[in-house]
Amino acid sequence: MQEHHLDKHQPDIVGITESWLSPGEIDPVLHGYEVVSRLDRPNSTVGLQNHGGIILYKRQLGMPVSHVGDSKVAERSWCIVCMPPVDHTYWDCGTDRQDQTAK
Repeated sequence: MQEHHLDKHQPDIVGITESWLSPGEIDPVLHGYEVVSRLDRPNSTVGLQNHGGIILYKRQLGMPVSHVGDSKVAERSWCIVCMPPVDHTYWDCGTDRQDQTAK
């Protein structure tokens, strides 16, 4: 994916598979986005080219996304995405509900 696609379409969430990162490597930067979760392939070796790995980004000014946890046996990560209701009166994120009453 090239960065200009992010500028053009501005998705709230960007998921990357096959990140090929090893523990200790810095997160790739996507301007205007922040990392919600990252899971490198288990048993990867620092200094060697590794396969697998996942990263989830959220747009900094986009909808709230919270990382819940990672699988201990596979490259899976769970997150909660808060979607605004049709009437835009509040964000409903389960137990993290934040009153966003429109005025």
